[in-house]
Amino acid sequence: MTQRRVRKRAVANGFTLIELLVAMALFALISLAGFAMLSGIIRTQERLDGRLEQLAQLQRAMYLMTLDFESMTPAPVVITADSIAFQRAPAAAAGGTMAVRYGLRGRDLIRQAGSGGEQVLIRGVSGISLRFLDPAGAWVVPTPEVARAAGLSPERPRAIEATLILAPEGGGLSGPLRRVVELPRLP
Repeated sequence: MTQRRVRKRAVANGFTLIELLVAMALFALISLAGFAMLSGIIRTQERLDGRLEQLAQLQRAMYLMTLDFESMTPAPVVITADSIAFQRAPAAAAGGTMAVRYGLRGRDLIRQAGSGGEQVLIRGVSGISLRFLDPAGAWVVPTPEVARAAGLSPERPRAIEATLILAPEGGGLSGPLRRVVELPRLP
């Protein structure tokens, strides 16, 4: 072979420096786009996990509150500005009644049942309001002053409406959360 033919074959079989730089730049751009997309997916997953955990916490708290309200005995209900306390019937195997109290401590909804300690049900609650359905079918705010002025008894109502105001903390769920529990009729 001649020297000229060998040189043409060597040039035809390799890449130039410019071609290599262009290929590396394209690879870097594609990698950067992939990294940005993966980072966005991870952030979205973290936010979703936080909201799902908060939603599960809310569902557990509302379920427990519903069970407690439905088991309320005819004993008087004690209402303060940020709490409600009442007696509930325990499970069928146990006798007597159990004192239950729901209230706010800071920005946490707390439940205290019996002689047990306090249980944090929901974090990030900025307010709570309660209404009772009286025997006449009207909703009343059960403050001691309103009850005395209207001649209402603080006995067991027909239904309870609890509204929790969720604070917008950390991008979680926020706004009012309302639960209405119709209390079973007593025998």
